[in-house]
Amino acid sequence: MKNIKAVFFDLDDTLINYGGNTIKSWEKTCKDLVDGLSLDLDFKLIAKQIILRNEEVWANEITSKKARENLIESRKAVVTTALNDLNIFDQEKLTYLLENYNINKQELVAVFDGVYDLLTLLKQKDYKLALITNGASTIQRGKLLRFDLEKYFDLILIEGEQPYGKPDKRIYQDALKYFNLEPEQAVMIGDHYLWEVVAPKEIGLKSVWHNLYNKELEPNDNVQPDVIINEMKNLINYFD
Repeated sequence: MKNIKAVFFDLDDTLINYGGNTIKSWEKTCKDLVDGLSLDLDFKLIAKQIILRNEEVWANEITSKKARENLIESRKAVVTTALNDLNIFDQEKLTYLLENYNINKQELVAVFDGVYDLLTLLKQKDYKLALITNGASTIQRGKLLRFDLEKYFDLILIEGEQPYGKPDKRIYQDALKYFNLEPEQAVMIGDHYLWEVVAPKEIGLKSVWHNLYNKELEPNDNVQPDVIINEMKNLINYFD
């Protein structure tokens, strides 16, 4: 990429496969529930309802922000609502699902192929690297520690440690100010179209959309990313 001096990365579903494992994690957890407690229930139906309620929370800017601030309570509310929807709520099921979902989820979380090679290459080429991620400090710091990612970044901005997070444009401006760069000298890479394409481009950054789920842009999506990738390992070609 020409004239780029700094690369800003998102974390979840950009560097690590986190949200992409949600469906698999809930299906496994619900199957374990039905099998483990010998319940005469359809585990796929339970998982489907939990996923539906979960998606409703994360699709809304206000409720998703509250969920990021207290993920445990948000997940508890989602599962409680889903079980009540199906008229099968009791404390035993709720406790089992909450305790085992997190275990199953963490087993599936992993760094995307090519990420370590990409970060190593960018450091070797003297790009300035920033991580800009939403979420609670302890959770996001835990992921960085688990996957040994912190060492690659010159700057880490986590919503839970700042007065604001994405898509507030000030978070990108803070990163630019830290590196003493103009917007056109930086690129934002992430999976969230509104947060990592629209918002940064509105202040002049370039953007790379990690289109993990092969989504189609809507006709009214008039902000185009500079680059679209489906796999992080393909991004190395743009900096090599």
